[in-house]
Amino acid sequence: MHREGYEARVVEIWGTWDEHLQEGFARNEFDAAHDGQFIIVQDGRDAGYVSWGWREANLFLFNLMVCKDFRGEGLGGQVLSDVIAMAERRNMPVELRTLVNNPARRLYERLWFKVVGDDGQHVTMEREVRFVGVE
Repeated sequence: MHREGYEARVVEIWGTWDEHLQEGFARNEFDAAHDGQFIIVQDGRDAGYVSWGWREANLFLFNLMVCKDFRGEGLGGQVLSDVIAMAERRNMPVELRTLVNNPARRLYERLWFKVVGDDGQHVTMEREVRFVGVE
C-alpha cells in the first residue's frame, strides 16, 4: 500500500523509488505511531491506512493513505475528521508532515490545516483546536 500511495510523488521529487529505503520509512512511521494505527477497510477491501500518536502538545498524524481505487469518495476526509475529533476532545491541535506535492494538501487546507514549516520537500501543517471538546 505504501508504494501505491507514494511512488509517483517520491519519484517526482527525488527522481527514483528506492524500495528498501521506502520500506524502512513505512515501517518506522508505523512503529512510531504507538497510539493508533489501523488499516482502513471499505466494502470488505483494504482501502488504506492511518497512524497517529499523542505528543505532549498535539496529536501527530504520521500517515493517512487512501488507495487509488477509493480516492475521491470522501474516505480520507472522513478518517481525517475522526482523527481531528479525537484531538479536539482533548483540546489539542493536530500536526502532520507531508510531501510538498501531495494532492491531499487541498483536503488538509479545507479542514483548516495551515503550513507551519516547509523544507522544500515536505511541509509541516497544523490544525489548531477549533472546538473545545470534553474528554
